[in-house]
Amino acid sequence: MDDDLALAIRRLRETGVGFVIVKGGHVLAQSDDHGILSLVAAAERLRAAGMTGAVLADRILGRSAVLVAVWARIRACHGETISEGALQEVQRQGLAFSYGQRVPLILNRSGTGMCPFEAAIRNVVHAGDAVVKLQAVRPGGGHTSSGGPAPGSPAPGSPAPGPATSPS
Repeated sequence: MDDDLALAIRRLRETGVGFVIVKGGHVLAQSDDHGILSLVAAAERLRAAGMTGAVLADRILGRSAVLVAVWARIRACHGETISEGALQEVQRQGLAFSYGQRVPLILNRSGTGMCPFEAAIRNVVHAGDAVVKLQAVRPGGGHTSSGGPAPGSPAPGSPAPGPATSPS
């Protein structure tokens, strides 16, 4: 595993933050906020600084977080929990990735439906368009992963399936 990605994952797990972005052995951004908008803000700072090639470790990696990472020119992603849509997107984008647990989709915080950020970008193809749509979403709730791994797809060494609070 890449040293930067290993550092980002270690920092994510040790500190309990929502996400960590690392490049060259240095933490460029992290947030205690477990929402996608703080990741969007960090991505905007990376782009403004002309930064490319960093890595992202996120508590819950949905497709919206992957598209933000692509927009921010992130080269590798890790999700402690990753959705099927995010997994397909990292593969489509050609990003290096790792994950702990795979789930069918990311749910809203109350667990009653799809995460509003994931719903907002459901039909979006281009990363820049996704960022614009995400900035327009101001829901009252956040998101959680759906209740367990996708059928037949638990990651090796992952803990027993269960709901997870989403950082993205």
